[in-house]
Amino acid sequence: MHKPFSLLMRWRKNAGAVDKLLYVEGKNDNKMLVHPTGFFAWIKSIKKDPRDKDVKKASLRSCDQFGFYRTLNSLIEVYGTAQKNKDLRIAYLGNTKVDGRPCVAMERILPAKKQYPYARLVMEFDVEYLLPTSISCYDWKGRLLSRYSYSKLKFNLNISERNFTPKANGL
Repeated sequence: MHKPFSLLMRWRKNAGAVDKLLYVEGKNDNKMLVHPTGFFAWIKSIKKDPRDKDVKKASLRSCDQFGFYRTLNSLIEVYGTAQKNKDLRIAYLGNTKVDGRPCVAMERILPAKKQYPYARLVMEFDVEYLLPTSISCYDWKGRLLSRYSYSKLKFNLNISERNFTPKANGL
């Protein structure tokens, strides 16, 4: 949800230290509520700062940076900096599909400078929604750092703040 920025994530497979995360900007002391896995799975939820060092080890982006709007703003910021520095290289990679939907793939390549988070970024934009439904990030040695992919997108679901409460999500 955009206002207040709210995010609920549930891992269906490959959960790490947590399998559920709820974040509502301005609520819960501006912390995310997480349900731990493994030995501590009996704990209902723990408050964690979204920018905590342990959180950053598990993901390149914190939960308060997720979502189409915030992702696009972050991308635009890097593109602007790279263009200003004359470092920006973009290539069209052709037509692809993500979750069976037609997409257009673009590649961004940047030099090894500390103001840039990745060397290479491949984005696949849904041709109907004009949203990045897949983003793959690579380091300067060509290693995949992360891949975010959105599937089964649904819009205008009439969700409300009630959907983003700890009680409604078992946290």
